[in-house]
Amino acid sequence: MMNSNSAASRTNIRIVEPYPSRFNVHCGSRDEGLTILEVLRRRMPGRPEERWQKLAQNQCIQVDETPVSLNQPAKTGERITIDVPKVIEPAVPDEIRILRETDEYLVAHKPAPMPVHPGGRYRYNSLQAILEQQSGNSFYVIHRLDVVTSGMVLFGKTRSFTAFAQRIFEQNKAEKHYLALVSGQPGWQQTECTLPVQRDEGIRFKADQNGIGKAAHSQFEVLETFEDGSTLIKALPLSGRTHQIRVHLKALGHPIVDDPLYGPNARPSASPGRMNQPISLKHVFLKLDDQYYWHWDSEMMRLENQ
Repeated sequence: MMNSNSAASRTNIRIVEPYPSRFNVHCGSRDEGLTILEVLRRRMPGRPEERWQKLAQNQCIQVDETPVSLNQPAKTGERITIDVPKVIEPAVPDEIRILRETDEYLVAHKPAPMPVHPGGRYRYNSLQAILEQQSGNSFYVIHRLDVVTSGMVLFGKTRSFTAFAQRIFEQNKAEKHYLALVSGQPGWQQTECTLPVQRDEGIRFKADQNGIGKAAHSQFEVLETFEDGSTLIKALPLSGRTHQIRVHLKALGHPIVDDPLYGPNARPSASPGRMNQPISLKHVFLKLDDQYYWHWDSEMMRLENQ
């Protein structure tokens, strides 16, 4: 890790030194008949095809320890092994804050862009990994925020609290409030969206007007309008689908102003770096029950736990 005297630290950026990595992809029945490239693109839709081509040319993609062509058909039960000689993790803001910690749980502020837990292009530059590295303790993931979304994240410190909190999330009983800055000024003060959400293409999702997809329900309330034509919205997701708030706001005609996937200037084919820019969506309130609830004010300086 770069030390406190580095330029990265002075600009509040966390950089991990490049490192080699190996990971496996196991082919199931759904992968039968697809090419190796199609399997990899399905499992990791955010990775450019050129990356896979280069790894294959360098014999870094193997099936059962034998280098393969990306055009080779996949078979059920096969293990695709990918050796990446030099992993360069995206830099993340070095701005994590511990907002509340007890013997049962920890509430932290996640800056953006940053994933909640290791996965994909991130191993060390995730909120969970950084907290564990800094404290020497282990934390249990209870819920997630998008990489580009900032705000409160709750981790468990005990198995009993984690099981209790996860059960509430699984039953969609957790109350979550977000603040979003959206494009345009809605003709409503309050509204809701119940369109199902399904994967569109790559890392994009969409609200399906034909009822196809996973059930999703979001409520929205206008808090303030601005002279530049934008509006501050309070968003309450009553279910937990990927990109749900972002997709539902787009479906309502008022996408988040700086959302690179769904916003007014969206460019779905843009580089992964642009897709990882922080957006104007913040998680500011979480309630599990009458004993466990936390509110973070809009300036992200004060946390209340009643």
